[in-house]
Amino acid sequence: SIVLFLLAALPVMTVALAQGEQPGKQLPAVTEPGESQAPDAYNLYEVESNNTRALADMMGLRDVMGGKMGVAGDVDYFKFNMPDDPGYVLIDIEAYSIGSPMDPVVCLENSGGPTLACNDDTDTVDSLVYRGLYAGTYYIKVVDYWDDGGADYNYELILSSPLLISASAANLGSATVAGIPFKSEDILAHSDLNTGAQKWVMFFDGSDVGITKNVTNIAMNGADGQILLSLAANLTLPSVGVVKPWDIVVFDGSKYGPTTEGTFLWGMVGGTQELTTSGEKLDGIDNF
Repeated sequence: SIVLFLLAALPVMTVALAQGEQPGKQLPAVTEPGESQAPDAYNLYEVESNNTRALADMMGLRDVMGGKMGVAGDVDYFKFNMPDDPGYVLIDIEAYSIGSPMDPVVCLENSGGPTLACNDDTDTVDSLVYRGLYAGTYYIKVVDYWDDGGADYNYELILSSPLLISASAANLGSATVAGIPFKSEDILAHSDLNTGAQKWVMFFDGSDVGITKNVTNIAMNGADGQILLSLAANLTLPSVGVVKPWDIVVFDGSKYGPTTEGTFLWGMVGGTQELTTSGEKLDGIDNF
């Protein structure tokens, strides 16, 4: 058994995800659930007017903020401090899932102003942003895609640093956690919230990006939104080719959540480190 600690010297990238054109204003059909039930209580409430960074409402990790797009064209800003270096955040907004007509877009900005990441429509029309961050102050910007608003345009904004979990048991088939169907190639995110509730999210849907084998190890990859993965068995993946159980691949995600999109890169080819046999499968990886 081998536990490998990998220092990934990949560049930190600032990414702003462009929103594609949406064909007409319509809500999507709901298929299988990608998240557990939205929290039924908040521990914080939005205070207007918070439509600029200077007036942003303060949040902390594990907080659930109740908010509203009160009028057409409304913009809501929230501010939080990342205490760890690096740390990891999952910004999860619930609107459609709680019966709101809002089509939310969430953006993460650093203290200097540039946008680090934006997301639209990860779980039906609701949005989710995952990012690795260095210690410092950051801002969350929430808008409606259509610039609509009104008394019923409510949303929940959940900020957490979740535990990522993949069940790698052989012959798992399909199972459920908190009502979310998952397989051994998937990764779930679990957060304990300041309301006392728990939140589960389908963080990484392996089948969306060509993974059909057990994901055996997961690690964060610095402050750039990437994750490191190893697999239980040989598998051919787009852009990297055959990945073996003693290899590490980097997933550079442009979208995490029930809809997963991104690109695979090489993290480490085990054969170059004399890892070549079944007894040298990786039992653990980390990034420091």
